[in-house]
Amino acid sequence: MFFHVKDLIEMDRERSGSVSRLAFLVVRSIIWDMEADGEARILAERLGREIVRREGVSSVEEGLRLLEEIGCGRVVVNREETREDERVMDWGYETVTVFECVSCAGAPEVGRTLCSLEAGLIEGIVSEVNGEGYYAIEYACWGLGDDRCSFALVPKGDKEGELRVKRMVRERASG
Repeated sequence: MFFHVKDLIEMDRERSGSVSRLAFLVVRSIIWDMEADGEARILAERLGREIVRREGVSSVEEGLRLLEEIGCGRVVVNREETREDERVMDWGYETVTVFECVSCAGAPEVGRTLCSLEAGLIEGIVSEVNGEGYYAIEYACWGLGDDRCSFALVPKGDKEGELRVKRMVRERASG
């Protein structure tokens, strides 16, 4: 037996306010401390794919709306707001931006991206809907001093593009 996301959202509405973001942040900080982001990302990608299958999601936008509905943050596709957004879009990649990210909103600048869970969920949703693999490479994050999180959607076969976006992230992280 499993619950549909819509059922869980309704359950949450009925008990609104009974669980705070603090519980999530405690678990999230342990994942950061354990440096378990790789494992968390893999599981989150599987979860994103499963959400698409179970919920009958037929478009990327619909899948990303579900992320917003479950409280990951306010999700926007292809918003060109910064020089980095412009670069990524000039390279031909779509972007996903999460405002008030549940994992990191308010986090101090630590010189790295922090949102492997969101990256994995986005990868899973986009990959499952499109029928081909995508990376969601985070290039803006509170951990880098930004006020939102942004991800470049790079096809998994595009090694050059993957390296280009990751290089930009390294440059930002190193100052």
